[in-house]
Amino acid sequence: MLNRRLHRMLVLHRVYASFQTDNYDYDYHSRQLNDEIVRLESSFYTLASLPITLKHYAEVEMINIQNRHVQIVGEVPLANIVENQAILALENHAAFMLRVSKNRYGWHNYQDIAKSIYTKLKSNEVFINYCSSPRKGFGEDKQFLIHLFTEIKNAPPINGEDDDASSDKEWIENNTLRNFYDDLLDELFPNWYEVKVPVNVSVTKAFQALKESEGDFLNIMKDDEEDEISLSDRILKATLTNREEIEKALVNTLQNWDIERVSVVDRALLFMASAEMLFLHDIPARVTINEYLELAKNYSSPDSKNFINGVLDKVLKESGRVA
Repeated sequence: MLNRRLHRMLVLHRVYASFQTDNYDYDYHSRQLNDEIVRLESSFYTLASLPITLKHYAEVEMINIQNRHVQIVGEVPLANIVENQAILALENHAAFMLRVSKNRYGWHNYQDIAKSIYTKLKSNEVFINYCSSPRKGFGEDKQFLIHLFTEIKNAPPINGEDDDASSDKEWIENNTLRNFYDDLLDELFPNWYEVKVPVNVSVTKAFQALKESEGDFLNIMKDDEEDEISLSDRILKATLTNREEIEKALVNTLQNWDIERVSVVDRALLFMASAEMLFLHDIPARVTINEYLELAKNYSSPDSKNFINGVLDKVLKESGRVA
């Protein structure tokens, strides 16, 4: 459900912490990693179930409007939200709703935050335009969820992994709705600002996969969810338990360089990537290198990508593996 790059990023947190604290206890870091994965999986279900919560507040408001028998000029009609077929598909998906009901961060536990979000969204242009337009069917209803989510989160295009997020920096800083929403989520999920982009993309993909019947909605999340979690733990274990052997392999490639002079982030990335290439042979080596170059681009200095690429190419060559 959450992509493999995000899982590797969580492992990076643990390996980085191990270097910083000089604590290489795999069992300890495995427990910490599992807690982070559970928290992030929960964030997905919190966000993906938000449309259901919006519909609930719209239903309550519609009832209040009907009971007062007075139409206020300029009041946004809410029937489109209440009758949204894409939201209904979410509600009717038994497997999805089961996970939502078990989510410790479900909106029922944070009603004040949920109500604040609904109130803020009512003044949003995407929300108002959708509510004020004639409905055209399931496709339009689903597109509304995607547009609204993109408006709030500034989720990047699904195939836009290479987009430079900094190009939108000015828009992001001026988007008070997005800042408002991020601040609220940061109350629920520590480190939200660091992991929000891949979580947002996962939610957007899930909305895109919605069908009128239960169908394949959860397939986008299945993506071997258990295998992803297992992979995270395998990378962590391979990195920490084979640390001395990995260090020898790296030292052999770092001519005239002391491994301790390498920044902690770069060192963690090199150790993890080397662990995959040397001990996890079911993962193609070129896939491993590409993944860690992307992580380096996001979490290290501008010059680190080339440095890491050169080191990993040498490690791969010395290992005798085929890329």
